[in-house]
Amino acid sequence: MKLILRLVLSLAVCGAAALIAESCSAAEQGAPEWIWTAGDLTSAKTAYFRQEIKLSSPTDVTIDITADNSYELYVNGDLVGSGDNWKYVKQFNITKRVQRGKNVIAVKATNASEGSAGLLVRVLVEQGGGGDVIFVSNGTWKSTDEPQSNTAWTALNYNASNWKPVHVLGAYPDAEPWKTVTWASKLKDRFLAAEGFKIEKVAGPDVTGTLINMCFDGNGRIIASQERGPLLMMIDSNGDGEMDKTQVVSDDIKNCQGVFAFDDTLLCAGEGPEGVALYRLSDPDADGKYTKTETVQIYDARIADHGPHAILLGPDGFLYNVMGNHANIKGDVNPDSPHRDYYEGDLLPKYEDARGHARGKKAPAGLVYRLNQDGTDWNLVAGGFRNEFDMAFNEEGELFTFDSDMEWDVGLPWYRPVRINHVVPGGEFGWRSGASKWPDYYFDSLPSTVDIGRGSPTGVCFYHNDTFPEKYRDAFFVADWSQGKILAIHHKQDGSTYKGEVEEFVTGNPLNVSDIVPGPDGDLYFCLGGRGTEGGIYRVTPENPGTARQPKSNSPVERALALPQPSAAWTRAQVKKLEEESGSNWRSNLTKVAADPNRTVADRRRAVGILQQFSDGPPRRLLTALANDDKPQMRALALTLLAIHIDDEAEKTIIQALGDSDPVVRRRACEALIRANKTAPVDVVLPMLAEQDRFVRYAARELLQRLPAEQWADAVLTADDPRIAAAGMLALVINSPTAEQNEAILKRSVALLRSDLPDADALDVLRVAELALQNEGTTEASRSNLSHAALQLFPSTDNGLNRELARVLAYLQESRAIDKLITYLQNSTDTTDQIHAVYCLRFIPQGWKWDQQAVLFEALDRLAGLEGGASFRGYLENMTRDYLATQKDPTRVNLLAHAAEFPMPTRLMLEALSAEQATTFSNDLIKLDQQLAEAEIAADARAQIASAIVDALGRSKAPETKDYLRKLFEQQPDRREGVARALARQADQANFAPLVATLQFGDKGTLQAVIRGLLKIDAKPEKPQDIRTAIIAGLKVDKNSRKEVVRLLNKWTDQEVAEDSDMGPFQSWFIEEYPDLPAAELPQTAKKSKWEFDQILKFVTDRSSGGKGDAVKGEAIFEKAQCIKCHRFGQRGEGLGPDLSAVRKRFQRKQIVESLFYPSAVISDQYQSVSIITNEGLTHTGLAVEQGDAYVVLSTDGTKTTVKKSDIDEMIPSNTSGMPEGLLDVLTLAEIADLFAFLETTPAAVATEK
Repeated sequence: MKLILRLVLSLAVCGAAALIAESCSAAEQGAPEWIWTAGDLTSAKTAYFRQEIKLSSPTDVTIDITADNSYELYVNGDLVGSGDNWKYVKQFNITKRVQRGKNVIAVKATNASEGSAGLLVRVLVEQGGGGDVIFVSNGTWKSTDEPQSNTAWTALNYNASNWKPVHVLGAYPDAEPWKTVTWASKLKDRFLAAEGFKIEKVAGPDVTGTLINMCFDGNGRIIASQERGPLLMMIDSNGDGEMDKTQVVSDDIKNCQGVFAFDDTLLCAGEGPEGVALYRLSDPDADGKYTKTETVQIYDARIADHGPHAILLGPDGFLYNVMGNHANIKGDVNPDSPHRDYYEGDLLPKYEDARGHARGKKAPAGLVYRLNQDGTDWNLVAGGFRNEFDMAFNEEGELFTFDSDMEWDVGLPWYRPVRINHVVPGGEFGWRSGASKWPDYYFDSLPSTVDIGRGSPTGVCFYHNDTFPEKYRDAFFVADWSQGKILAIHHKQDGSTYKGEVEEFVTGNPLNVSDIVPGPDGDLYFCLGGRGTEGGIYRVTPENPGTARQPKSNSPVERALALPQPSAAWTRAQVKKLEEESGSNWRSNLTKVAADPNRTVADRRRAVGILQQFSDGPPRRLLTALANDDKPQMRALALTLLAIHIDDEAEKTIIQALGDSDPVVRRRACEALIRANKTAPVDVVLPMLAEQDRFVRYAARELLQRLPAEQWADAVLTADDPRIAAAGMLALVINSPTAEQNEAILKRSVALLRSDLPDADALDVLRVAELALQNEGTTEASRSNLSHAALQLFPSTDNGLNRELARVLAYLQESRAIDKLITYLQNSTDTTDQIHAVYCLRFIPQGWKWDQQAVLFEALDRLAGLEGGASFRGYLENMTRDYLATQKDPTRVNLLAHAAEFPMPTRLMLEALSAEQATTFSNDLIKLDQQLAEAEIAADARAQIASAIVDALGRSKAPETKDYLRKLFEQQPDRREGVARALARQADQANFAPLVATLQFGDKGTLQAVIRGLLKIDAKPEKPQDIRTAIIAGLKVDKNSRKEVVRLLNKWTDQEVAEDSDMGPFQSWFIEEYPDLPAAELPQTAKKSKWEFDQILKFVTDRSSGGKGDAVKGEAIFEKAQCIKCHRFGQRGEGLGPDLSAVRKRFQRKQIVESLFYPSAVISDQYQSVSIITNEGLTHTGLAVEQGDAYVVLSTDGTKTTVKKSDIDEMIPSNTSGMPEGLLDVLTLAEIADLFAFLETTPAAVATEK
């Protein structure tokens, strides 16, 4: 039967006989390839390889590598490891060696003897933002076999433009002679399916491109959506079972993130004639080209990760559309929708995401809509998801989705993992922007059926076929794009909802799975793609396929009941044909099956489903009878359909079912009344609020909200049962209560909290109180009573209750809670509880003592240093800023005195100081700055505080601050840019010189500030070199800042150059005015260096990159680099050039690197080279030092020539420095680091160390 099903599928696709697809080789799945240098592939030699990779937010990076015969592996210039056994693929974790943005993998591989040579590499990257990626050795790598004298070629910014593309020898595992390698990582295969299954290729990435969605149409053909591209029909042109061609199915639609085949049409959420919308495509002549396009609904969104997504057909015969939290529709929403009473619901002021994601997005968001088949009557079914990409119905007709986490929140109290949700009508699932996400225990929302953890949800489906083993029938398959997994969720009934168990069904490296869908052959198909990654279509097939369900007879009805995947277009097409074949008995025969208690629930349910989807619905008498059936599954189904075909009798039947013995039936009865916009008697609904089943209680409360509040408000406010009271008051507080009612709710909540409730009930009551506090009408007395009650309850033994008590106390700004919360903070071992405690403490502005604040600041500083999501530290810093803003000067004084203990809060306090405050604390700031060098504090924290001090001093009006800043500028070169920015704020004549000096080395931001400062000073430079420096600065800055440079230069040179001009006029003017000086141009070298300027600058300034160096070794490098021939360091070297003994006290590292790379860029008058022409016509060029009656000329090659003054005919100044270029070319990176380490010491220190 499996072969027949596959034959049907292939015939539908290409009209030819199909062959069972062969399992994909690893090469076809993007496996690593064996590579070597082009040319001679077998000689004994050493070859060098490089590949650059870009990473967005790497969290875990591993590299698998081997080479025939041996290798050394480098990442960003660092030696990672080596190996000399090609049969063993080693794995190295390189997470700490990579960075966001560009990285380089470099390998030195040696073929020890004549014979085969090759290199195999695979890099696996987990990324914080989702989208795990793989990089492999292939034809995009570059190589050279020219010997490399040092490791410069391993560095990120090494110029490898003359390296050649590699030669590809073959893909693993097919390439000879390397088939038998063993992998340390045990990740040999790209895809790994559950036991008893295998993966087969359907269409390769070269055919498909990168894909987002897929479906099967009514003819069993695959329709796939290409990312930012068209809808494609997959074609098997030669009948070999593999798709090798595509056909664009519509010229109107592209970039679809939802595509669903509905009978002979396609429903697509994508970009079309009216922008981003839901479109219906039709193929009038059935040629596979959908030429008719209709707009169903225009979205208020763009096609993006969090936009409109999947469309599907429900078992009730209605269409459903899901959309992420950045999308909604522009059309009208039915005001009687099941999900209509939405609100933000967060008690404390909102903290938006620290990096701005979803800022300002309000409820409703993350939505599920239901609509008629003709696209009308949009009903909002549920909301509160973050980004559910797809959804599916199980055999019971229950809707499920797979919702995403906010990975930037990892480690924070409001982080919600990727999870499976049972989506019920009116369901609220609690996503809110920023820190306002609702915890699962809020009883005005619904929890997940199972939490998955980290991930990036994409396609989902339920499997309703017999090809897989029985355990997979009605399994919920979900695709996780970032984790590279397809999971099978096995749900079990849990009251009126479900609990799920997770099975890893398919894993991959990578498995960038974007959609999954069951095929007509019973296999599970999945497509790959998204964010530009490799595409393709594959299927999971059992090694021993099961037998398809056989109909009880050959009648059309029995054959229809046996069909799999009821909502699939190819199934519906067959059902329609069977209906035509059956004739007039079709409806009556289906009714008989549905009513027959001796038939299986599956058959009866399927018969009812066909009646609902393919006609005016089941007979009303049948539904009434089924509502009283012995089987609860049939009762539940009947109630849902009675709501669609509602009349008085149906309404009575549904109300009666509210008392059913089965919790699913009771829940579905509530939901049926909500769907039909009907109600039930108060005395029937109120008792249901005491249900232990959370989903039933939730549905009953939703039903109560639809009744006029005057019918039940008094009853819930006086209810003895705390569960009825809590749920009833929740309904009332959501229902826009009067001020009097809201006050009554808060009073009753306080009374209940004082009555020794179980923790779970107290938590619900406290949630009601939180919502009441957000409405008008509560009195100060009631709020005070609530505060007292919360103080008495805190802390409890329940974690959730503790969090909400802390939240309420923070909202009420209860200073008596500070001590309790501080103790709770100190005693807690859970960092998320600690963060929640400091989050709440931040909102209590008064009543603090310094010892309490010290605990708070210690916690904030420590917690901010922990690992977490991308927004983790930002949230904690924002809390700290906001808390500090509520405090007064004594807190600031204490922080200044304890800066080393609390560096992060101190820095943030300094950054927030106003000009007036900075003036008040000027002496304290100066004192702290002077103490920092000796403080026991991490280097990066010290640098941040020092920078904040300088910035604050720049705002100060105290006269002593300017003198101190100028002193810093002179004595601490590495702080000059920050100091210059501070001095620019206080621009005056005394600050003119340091600001002018900064033009030489400032970055763009610093140059902008300095230029603006110089414009305020009524002064001109005396040296033409300073004008040259300003012109060069104008070449460095952006267009807007360049206008200010023009104004400055006009002022300095008395020119009248137009402000929108470039630097050209000033460059020409400078050449004319100062022909003996170097032209005002950006520095460049006359010859190509093996190093890049930015590469060396980053290396010596970023101490984590390996640039620390050894000062003792650096003394030898001082001689190797020829520095000693011209410069003195202590008692060593010549004194012809500048003395370098204290060079680091005078210049930044950046200035030193620039002088080494571009020695002619800035030349001191004292050390300007000259060309001496003798009486005999000889020319000596270099640095000339006068010694008695002669000059000693030091040339760029280090030779010295003595020329008597009497022999000199002419001395001509030179624009070229006497210091030669390329001094660093003879050094390795390690030696450069050693040289800088040597130059940063004092001569005495080096001698002592020796």
